[in-house]
Amino acid sequence: MELCQEILGAEHPATLDSISKLAMLYQNQYRYDKASELEMSATELRQKVLGATHPDTLTSMAEWVLLIRYQKRYDDAATIGSLAMKLFEKTLGAEHYKTAMCMSNLAEVYRFQKRYGKAAQITRTR
Repeated sequence: MELCQEILGAEHPATLDSISKLAMLYQNQYRYDKASELEMSATELRQKVLGATHPDTLTSMAEWVLLIRYQKRYDDAATIGSLAMKLFEKTLGAEHYKTAMCMSNLAEVYRFQKRYGKAAQITRTR
C-alpha cells in the first residue's frame, strides 16, 4: 500500500484498491478495527476521487458496512448501509446483484438490532 502511495499517489485507483485489499487481509485475520479504519479511508477517498455513486465507491462502502457490523456497531452499520442501499438502487438499479447483496447485508444488520419488521420490509422488496 505504501509503495502504491509513493509511486502512484494517495488517490490513484490502484492505491485505493490496495487499501481495500489490505482491509480484507485484516478482516481475514479478525482485526476488524484496523480493517474498518482502512475501508473507511478507502470509501472516503473514492468518494472524493470517483464520486459518491461510482460502483467502486459503493462497493467500498458496502464492505465498510460489513466491517462495522463485525464490530457490533449496528447503529452505524444501519445508517451507512441504508445510504449504500439507496445509492446502489439509484446507480445500478434494484435488480443488480450488488444492490441485492447490499439489501441482504442491511437486513442482517436489522436482524442483529432485533428490528425484524425493517429486515422483513427490505427482503419483501426483492
